[in-house]
Amino acid sequence: MPHVPRVLVQWDDAKLGLSAKQVDEAMAQEDPPVFLRHFIYSDYYTNRAWRLIETFYLRPGEEKIVAERMKRLLTKGA
Repeated sequence: MPHVPRVLVQWDDAKLGLSAKQVDEAMAQEDPPVFLRHFIYSDYYTNRAWRLIETFYLRPGEEKIVAERMKRLLTKGA
């Protein structure tokens, strides 16, 4: 089985005012759309929203699109 890098992104949705579902929707609305896997929307132990980004199907350069869009979304309210 190949090694597949994954990125875990967590945030306090109450502080940021942005739920995991809203992040999913915002990521998918832009061009090109980015679809995140639907997992449990919060961490039971920390009560934080999170997304696990799997890089297996990304083509070269697409990681920058995903990273820049996530950064923009999660720093908008900071």
